[in-house]
Amino acid sequence: MDDGTHPLRCHASLLTKIIHAKSLITNLKDAELAAKAKYIQELEMSSYNGEFVWMVIRVSEMSNVTPTERMSPNFYICKCGYKMYVKLDMTCTGRTIQMSLWLHLIDGEYDDDLPWPFKQKVTFMLLHQGGEDHTVESFIPRQNTTKDIPHSCPVFNHLEIQLDDKRYIQDDILFFKIVVDVQNVTK
Repeated sequence: MDDGTHPLRCHASLLTKIIHAKSLITNLKDAELAAKAKYIQELEMSSYNGEFVWMVIRVSEMSNVTPTERMSPNFYICKCGYKMYVKLDMTCTGRTIQMSLWLHLIDGEYDDDLPWPFKQKVTFMLLHQGGEDHTVESFIPRQNTTKDIPHSCPVFNHLEIQLDDKRYIQDDILFFKIVVDVQNVTK
């Protein structure tokens, strides 16, 4: 006997399938928007002169959890250049911060057009926020450099500053500047 509920069940089942399909489409669109937003952020963070300034905020929070690390946004060093990011490792003992700064090369859109191995001169700077007395060191990565090996230099491998050092930390913010020689970047 048909009491009229069978068509309602079919209709409800169809509506459930439609809602599920729309949810999948929404999730795909959200993922696509997130990917585009990341791409736009990378373009905004890219440098066309080989210089990248990274503002590290909430330094005091980092000192509460040791060891800790922060990674910069991904960036390109020039229009069709290498893609990279910088990683900051920190360990705090009392009011002393020990830092290591590492340059990481990652897969980029222009890798096929770039000379490998990466041999560009790199300069790390911890910016003095009140003057010109920056902490600076330059290095050229090892000749067998690949994307899998992070790069650093002696000064920035074990750099120590005081948490209350106003030369480098103001308003709970540190600034690093990374300069990469962009001469001879393209093949």
